[in-house]
Amino acid sequence: MNQGSSRQGNKPWYKVPYFWLMVAIPASSIVLGTALVVTAAMKADDVVADDWYKQGRTINRSLEEEDLARRLGLAVTLDFKEEIKGVLVADTSIPWPNQLTVAMRHPTFADRDAIIQLEHNGDGVYTAEAPTFNGDEAIITITPTDKTWRLQQRVFLDTSTTQIKAKGKK
Repeated sequence: MNQGSSRQGNKPWYKVPYFWLMVAIPASSIVLGTALVVTAAMKADDVVADDWYKQGRTINRSLEEEDLARRLGLAVTLDFKEEIKGVLVADTSIPWPNQLTVAMRHPTFADRDAIIQLEHNGDGVYTAEAPTFNGDEAIITITPTDKTWRLQQRVFLDTSTTQIKAKGKK
């Protein structure tokens, strides 16, 4: 009887379950930690713009552009169907720009952004090919080519028609 119990204590190291338990916990930590680091490095968020300092310095100029759009009473209705159709209306008489730049920016993912050039067709109507925009929410910025005024609004793209207006009081 003593021989059987002493034989059990002399097992080779690879047959002892406590050894594998003590090796498995640190080994799994290393594997999972490495997977976490690789995932974090490959799927980093694009929340902050690369030129954030330059954008911060130009905030006063952009507020002036939005203020001009408000004083002119500008609004653009965008229709997203087969093509993008934009209708620009103004409370005052202004010359129609030849092109409008529509920047559709996703709030968190830069790879989902789209910039569209709308061509003037007459009477404030602008059209362009409709790109695919991946996202149900966007910050839409509309500017003419000379960048004298700007309309900007955060919208939910749950319908095919969206109106972008100048904010504030006249």
